[in-house]
Amino acid sequence: MKNKLLFLGALTCCLLMAAGCAKSNPLGEIKYVPVEGVVTQNGEPAVNVKVTFRPKIVRPDMLDESIGTTDAEGKFSIKTGEENGCPEGDYFVGFSQFDGTTEMLTQYCRPMSSGFSIVVSADMETPAFDLK
Repeated sequence: MKNKLLFLGALTCCLLMAAGCAKSNPLGEIKYVPVEGVVTQNGEPAVNVKVTFRPKIVRPDMLDESIGTTDAEGKFSIKTGEENGCPEGDYFVGFSQFDGTTEMLTQYCRPMSSGFSIVVSADMETPAFDLK
């Protein structure tokens, strides 16, 4: 009988600890925001350009970048892994050539040194980037 009570007590403790671990993420839930924008180079649509959003502060529970590719009109939409959009937050933005359609300047390839950034939020305006 003592062993049975001891076992039930230990099982109850384990279940309570597991329930505590299953609570919401202490960093907060990740909210994905749809992001669509346009990239131009010298005022013309930048075609087949990879657009990379790299978070200024990386959370351990999210991917380290969100990406999109421009179409024939320079328009892009961002995805993070399989999710449409990207998490709310501050991002560095980089641009890299995809297939040689647009002559891409190397200064824009690295998001942290491109000179472009964005704050992603639910009420943000449509981003437009003009590469010179």
